[in-house]
Amino acid sequence: MLCIGHVVLILSRTYIAGGDWAFIELRTRDVFSADSPLTGAWSRYGWNHPGPLLYQLLAVPHLLTGSSWQGLWLGALVLNVAALVVAVRLLEPRRSETSAAADPVLADPADQPAVAGAAWWLTAWAIALAGMWTFAAGTAHLATDPWNASVVVVPVLTLVAAVAAVLVDDRRGVAVAAVVFVAAAQTHAAYGVLLLPLVLVALGVGLVRWRRYTLTWIGIGTVLMLPALVDTLVNWPGNFYRSIRFTLTASEPAVGFAQAARVIGRATSLSFFDEARLPSFVAVVRDPPWGLFPFAGLVAIALAHRLALVRGWTVHRRSLEATALLWFGGVLMVARTRGPLLIWLTTWMVAAAAVTWCLVGAVAVRWVFERRSAAAASGSSRVRVAGAAAVGAVALLLAAVNVAGSVGVGYPFQEFTPVVQQFADDAEPFASAPIAIDLAGDEYVAGAVQSGLIVELEARGQQPRGRPDQRLQLGSHRTDVPLEPPFLLVRVEPQSGAPDGATVVSVSDPLSADERAEADALMTELGALLDSAGLSDRRELLVNDLAPLAAFEAPPEVAAELARFERLGELHARGKRIVLYLIGA
Repeated sequence: MLCIGHVVLILSRTYIAGGDWAFIELRTRDVFSADSPLTGAWSRYGWNHPGPLLYQLLAVPHLLTGSSWQGLWLGALVLNVAALVVAVRLLEPRRSETSAAADPVLADPADQPAVAGAAWWLTAWAIALAGMWTFAAGTAHLATDPWNASVVVVPVLTLVAAVAAVLVDDRRGVAVAAVVFVAAAQTHAAYGVLLLPLVLVALGVGLVRWRRYTLTWIGIGTVLMLPALVDTLVNWPGNFYRSIRFTLTASEPAVGFAQAARVIGRATSLSFFDEARLPSFVAVVRDPPWGLFPFAGLVAIALAHRLALVRGWTVHRRSLEATALLWFGGVLMVARTRGPLLIWLTTWMVAAAAVTWCLVGAVAVRWVFERRSAAAASGSSRVRVAGAAAVGAVALLLAAVNVAGSVGVGYPFQEFTPVVQQFADDAEPFASAPIAIDLAGDEYVAGAVQSGLIVELEARGQQPRGRPDQRLQLGSHRTDVPLEPPFLLVRVEPQSGAPDGATVVSVSDPLSADERAEADALMTELGALLDSAGLSDRRELLVNDLAPLAAFEAPPEVAAELARFERLGELHARGKRIVLYLIGA
């Protein structure tokens, strides 16, 4: 249901990527070119994430779909499903007998084959259910989103399963841990901090138990880092050094451990069941909330671990220990975060909390059924039947919630797709030769349209170029044209009026000609009124639907015009006026 539903959504939508998604599409196009990327996705702090592995993984599905955006979204779906399948396969019950035979110390008396098989099934199902829960409660379209901050969320569960496998003497976990860690850290530097405790334990145990095998996979991980190493040598000290230095030692203040405690407390509180994600807006403007019974999830891990230890339930105990390592990495990651706790830095908490409660639930289910069973084998059978039915029903419900909720949610910047298509049609005559495209006004909107315009024109065989300062986002070969006339300008205008020396190429305006004239007049007259009342600092409120706030607690002459401020806000609420200009024609 999850896969088919999202495939139908992808194949039935008209979409041109904008912003970060446009940058990812453009750099994925470059994988098989002479300018194949050596670094990862762009960071707002002036460096790129460490490596290009995400681009390389998405390049094949992108190519197979005719270099379409659909290949990126289908590719992200494949990566997420593969991450979850690998996690579940690592914890299949057939490993229990092998584990017990290989290491008698791990063969706890309670883990006899029949009961142990049920334990492994319960753990595997818990991981699977946590993945479905993450899809349903995470960000919109998490299952298919190729954004570098989204594709790293579900692999968090894979690394938890890999470490649990290593701890119960399955060396496959070492290979999975090495590859997943390198992929996640390349894709988003902060996830390197998050997953560091897990991978260190996996490799440390691996070096003790399977030295040659582990060294082989450490070598493979190093090979996967070759592009970043090449960039370091060619552009010394390189992007990898800059990203690591910022993560560890940037002068910008970090969130700190006090705030990290609040964030982890909220993520592990019972509030997770009502609102899975951290309230990001609240976290930005003030201290994150503690939630209802903060740290309840960590207490549950401790209690479940104690029960598993007493009963000799090895696989449950090891999976809970791996989850605890994940939360420890989360403390380090959050404490080292620079800037606000935005959504892309906190979505991992959904996966971490989901796997926490699912694994604790698995322990509780085993305890209940074994207490009620007359014999261990009977209990194992009942656990498996009841567990399959319960997990299947809940997973089906979560898939339905995810797909149904995704139907009415657009892809990032999808609302600007008609604008980009119109601008591309009108700009084609000017882009047959390399030409730069600048942006002005609201950078969020103008940037989305500008980057989408580059994606669309290039797909049509034209030669658009970004601004010279967008080299990190677009690649050097898309910023090799100086920003000097003639160039195209994407401009978001709260009030119409062409800049000097500009020719209008295309206009997208949600207002009619009469409504635009009315809005322009209101902008001019109300702006002059604010100036005369000594409220010039409120002019910035006139450019959007917050215009009525400019009359709040204002002098009588301004407050008397509240109806006109409200009318201006209504007009702005219709949408943005976006104009494509040719400068210096």
